[in-house]
Amino acid sequence: MSVYRLHQIFADHFGVDAHARDAPPEVDQFAMRLSRARWSLEKGWGRSVDAEIAGIIEDARRLQARVAALDGYALARARRSVPEVVEAHRRLDAAAASGDAAALLSAAADACRPRPQEAWVDFAAMAALDALVEALGAPAEQAAQARAAEAGDRRKDPVAHVVAEQAALAFLHFTGEKPGYWNGSTTPFARFLRDVFDALGIKTELRAPAIAAIHSISAIDVWRRKNS
Repeated sequence: MSVYRLHQIFADHFGVDAHARDAPPEVDQFAMRLSRARWSLEKGWGRSVDAEIAGIIEDARRLQARVAALDGYALARARRSVPEVVEAHRRLDAAAASGDAAALLSAAADACRPRPQEAWVDFAAMAALDALVEALGAPAEQAAQARAAEAGDRRKDPVAHVVAEQAALAFLHFTGEKPGYWNGSTTPFARFLRDVFDALGIKTELRAPAIAAIHSISAIDVWRRKNS
């Protein structure tokens, strides 16, 4: 829901429609960066997710070891229980009952033909668990980075600051102007950042994160945007 709301905010403030056929890819990219900055740096997220992923990987490897050690007869029966093999034997039984010799030979050949090893239910499960463990590598790395940030970031509200930094980069990208903020006044960047904070459920006052985010925009960032 937060990414969809961010798309609406980009449309309101920058006039870019994320759902248009010619929508620039940066709309999705910045929306995802803002969302990830919000949730991946949530207090304790890195530590809890890192531990959860480690537990899942351990469980997956333990399950693979148990499947590999299963009795051979039980595995053979399990391989015959997959829908494709069950259907082949159903056709074989039907052909035998019909007395049609040609159909019986065809059904018997299909039921008895060797299946490729990757189609065996146990090997398919092993491959699926391997794929799961590999896919968990990316969130595990992000969780480790978030955990390090949690340990090393001494700002009062690091989530708000990181979100504000990403919001400042988005503002610069879509407007071509460096974001501004002045106490007691409403600037385009302040209105944009307020909407982003509201969409992501961040209750922090704007001033400190906004000012820090503006200072994080370098002259090189502005030059690159104006010359892109």
